[in-house]
Amino acid sequence: MSSIASSVPDQLHTRFIAAAAQGNEALLRDIFSEGLNWTSAMDRTVLRQALQKVAAKGILPIVRLLLEWGAEVNPHRDNVSPLFKAVEGRHPLVAKELLERGASPDWRRPRDGLSALFIACLHGLNSVVKALLAAGADPNARDREGRTPLLFAATEKSGKCNGETFRMLLEKGADIEARDQIGRTALLWAAASGNMRTVEIFLSGELGKRADVSAGNNRGTTALYFAAEKNHEEMVRYLLTQGADPRTITDGGWTALHTAARNGHAGVVYLLLQAGAAINSQLSNGMTPLHWAAMNGHTELVELLLANPEINSDIKDSFNRTPMLCAAERYHRDIALLLSPNRAGDRLSPVAQGACRGFQATVVDFGNFRDSKKQLVLKHSVYSLLYGWDNETNKPTIPISPKNVKHQPVFRWIHLPANNTLLAKSLAEGGYQDLESFKALDECFDQEQHGPLAHDHSMRPFCERIVPPRSDSAGRGSVPVQSPDRSETGQRDSRSKAEVIAERHAKRPTRSRRDGHARMDEPLKDVTPGNIVLFMPFLHYETVEQREKMDNAIKSVRMGEHLSGNPSPDLLLVNGYLNRERPLHIRRTLDQYFYSGIDTSARDMDQVVSRYCKRHHLQGRMLMVDQLWLWVIGKDLVITCFAERWEQPKTDPLNVLDSIIEGINGEQIVASAYHLAMLIFNYCCNIFDRPRVDQAYQFLDMFESSIGLIINRQTQLLRSFYRVSELSTRWLQDRQRRQGQSGRMPSSPGEHDYVLDALLELGEESAMLNEINDIRDELNVIEVILGSQTAILETFESLVTEELRESGGKRPAIDDLVGQLRKRWREQKRRIETRHRDLERMDRRAENAYTSLRSLLELKQMQSNALEAKFARDQAVTASKQGQAILVFTIVTIVFLPMSFVASLFTINIDVWGDPLPLPYVAKYTFGIGLGISIPLIVMALTVTDIITALKWFLVGAKNRLLCGWASPEDEGLEGTAGEKMVTYAPKGGDLFPEKRWRQPSPYPPTKSGYNKYREESTDGMPTALGGKSKSRRLFRGNGNSVSWVRRTMDRGRAGRSDDPESGRSIS
Repeated sequence: MSSIASSVPDQLHTRFIAAAAQGNEALLRDIFSEGLNWTSAMDRTVLRQALQKVAAKGILPIVRLLLEWGAEVNPHRDNVSPLFKAVEGRHPLVAKELLERGASPDWRRPRDGLSALFIACLHGLNSVVKALLAAGADPNARDREGRTPLLFAATEKSGKCNGETFRMLLEKGADIEARDQIGRTALLWAAASGNMRTVEIFLSGELGKRADVSAGNNRGTTALYFAAEKNHEEMVRYLLTQGADPRTITDGGWTALHTAARNGHAGVVYLLLQAGAAINSQLSNGMTPLHWAAMNGHTELVELLLANPEINSDIKDSFNRTPMLCAAERYHRDIALLLSPNRAGDRLSPVAQGACRGFQATVVDFGNFRDSKKQLVLKHSVYSLLYGWDNETNKPTIPISPKNVKHQPVFRWIHLPANNTLLAKSLAEGGYQDLESFKALDECFDQEQHGPLAHDHSMRPFCERIVPPRSDSAGRGSVPVQSPDRSETGQRDSRSKAEVIAERHAKRPTRSRRDGHARMDEPLKDVTPGNIVLFMPFLHYETVEQREKMDNAIKSVRMGEHLSGNPSPDLLLVNGYLNRERPLHIRRTLDQYFYSGIDTSARDMDQVVSRYCKRHHLQGRMLMVDQLWLWVIGKDLVITCFAERWEQPKTDPLNVLDSIIEGINGEQIVASAYHLAMLIFNYCCNIFDRPRVDQAYQFLDMFESSIGLIINRQTQLLRSFYRVSELSTRWLQDRQRRQGQSGRMPSSPGEHDYVLDALLELGEESAMLNEINDIRDELNVIEVILGSQTAILETFESLVTEELRESGGKRPAIDDLVGQLRKRWREQKRRIETRHRDLERMDRRAENAYTSLRSLLELKQMQSNALEAKFARDQAVTASKQGQAILVFTIVTIVFLPMSFVASLFTINIDVWGDPLPLPYVAKYTFGIGLGISIPLIVMALTVTDIITALKWFLVGAKNRLLCGWASPEDEGLEGTAGEKMVTYAPKGGDLFPEKRWRQPSPYPPTKSGYNKYREESTDGMPTALGGKSKSRRLFRGNGNSVSWVRRTMDRGRAGRSDDPESGRSIS
């Protein structure tokens, strides 16, 4: 019987495939018994399809039947492999049968690249895995996502795969650290899948290999991060014991602690903190784990984080939000209260707590109280004021806002005795209810300046009005922290739906027909009071002894030394807050204020005031620059901060705080918070102007006295100079008179030295010059401070006026209040201007003294130069006379030496001489030979200088002739300006003077002989175009390159005119 030849499926093929799909072995055998050969292409296709379906069902007898009739075990084109179907259906016997019949173990599904080994590993079919690996399956094959069978098996969440599966893969060469396209390893997949057993298998070492616990994917995410994200506490604990680093940072700055805090996994956060996770680590946007926990409302987690002593709740993200603001933005009231500054006392270090308990804050309430009192002055520790909390009432122990005070003051003033940014923020922001106002007020602390030294931290001079945005009737833009409504506390709103709709869609008020405009004296209803912030420098003082104690304390903190004994509150304050992220602002000297960024220790110990005190045997004092920080919050709260003196004594005539309180008591009435702010401003600026203060505290008068002392001493020195000058003149005249009379030098050799020493003694003048410079420098610093005060006063005036105009009060009352304040402002401005004029007057006097000292030094220098010149001339005359004497002696020697030689020759007993020689004979030879030798030698002695000069010129000329050759004959006749002959020579091979860069190119073309006309050249080596002086020296350029200098010959014996070789001037 023939086989089916057609390629189109007929009814028999359809019945065959349906029987295979149903697993009907009997029907399949009946079809095979019909006698067909099943050899055509369509027959083979039908057999493959039937084998796929039967393999997927796992019917081993039918699989064997189909294989006996020639079914192919490997698919064609896009068909699915029967082996893959068998493994996918979890039929290990069928899979082994197919492998034994030659099925390919590495066939991959086209859509995802998976092979049978991937599926077998995923389902934990160890027998199939073993068979596949034995058949040659690749253990490092990759699917389309880059995963290997080991990685694919690790993604299984149910834990069907086991250690045996991984062991077989590793034994066949699988890479335990293989990564897929996103960089995940098998351990990362196991952690991300939450499979604890798989993680243990990879890390325990039971496979013979141990996975890298610190490995991360392409973004740096580790297994610990995945475990923390999925809230697998057991896995997190195990990974930490296996060496996982809780501080590992991924892209964007994420850590395991961040993701656990964001998702509210308190148990995981606890484990991470115990392992040393960075609690203040920040993302690229600045958010910390506390930010995430607060923003997502995880109260338990926030409490856990705040219990850590290393927590910093003041960190701001890139949106300028603290964790408290994040909680407030999401209406998490309880968390906002936990993070408020009032609740931060327990998080302070013991040293900081001791400092806060050691300093006293001042609270002054203004109003109408018992016994006709207008003010109540109270003292509380800083800790009680800022961090005191009543757990029963869940409120601060000491309320900051006057509205929460029992005796209901009209307004309140709170003062902190230190420029501490953290304490000031806690006070100014504590209990604030409006979110936007809180954020606006917080921005004022960005005016802080930073630097490497302790005195570099300060606030810039600043004055600004912070106006919160107006909220609508529904209260949007305002997040109450202290007094939320019921909907924000988790309770249901009992209002009806109609009431809510009516509130949200309230009718707009209609304008009155009678009044086209609002009345001027009618208050504005929807006006929110603004806040005014002021930072200003002002002058104060400190004793030298206390200043040294403060410096020593700062150095100890910088060096990391620990406190010992019973430290004072000042020591505790410096130790507790100097090294914080926002450090304590220490008191500064004048030089520290003006020269920020440099060490001014040497300059600080030599102030004008300290010199004055030392000169007059007073207690050592020095000027300091303090800062006034002032906030007017709303209309009923004034907050100030300025530093006390070191170990502030109880009796101090210049105590600023006591002066302000005395001034308040002396005032008839302090009508408003703005009056109080102006009063505080005035006392800080005028602390040295108190009329009853002892003269020892009149520091500006010390400058005046120091300048006057220098002027007086300068006048005395000038008179002394006149006396010495007159003495030197008389001494010179007497010296000349005595020289003329006795013909010898004066007999007193010390007179000359005395006069010169008196004129050259410049030590006192130099010291006075240095002192007057210091005075002017410090006056300049004080003027800068006064300038800052003037600018801030003007700004403060305009801002308060603007605030009052917009406050919504009645216009006449507002105008009256503004008028009173302007009167105070004008008075204070007049005081500052008066002080400015005083400083300018003192500076002019100091400048005149400086100029006079400079003039005195110049006079001394000129006088000493004149005396030195006089003495030099006398010495030259003396030397000339001595030279003449030596010349006479030389001439005498020259004359008599040859004669003596001839005479001694005649005295020798020689036979030729014979008996006594006649006189004419002896005289002829003696004088003839002697004078013949003496006369030429005398001439040479008188002209030895000219002889040496002529010899030098001869040698130079000979050298140039040998090396360069003489100039052409037609140039030898050139004459100078006076008509004399000029000798010129030029080198052949190049310039005699190689500094050609200083010469300008000649504007004249070369002549026939190759020489240019001469041009002017500067004698100082620079061309006239660059500022050199033209001396009319003539240059010639031979062959376009060579340069020759032309100069007049020098003949000292000639009476005619010659040129000075240095200055170029004619000497007659």
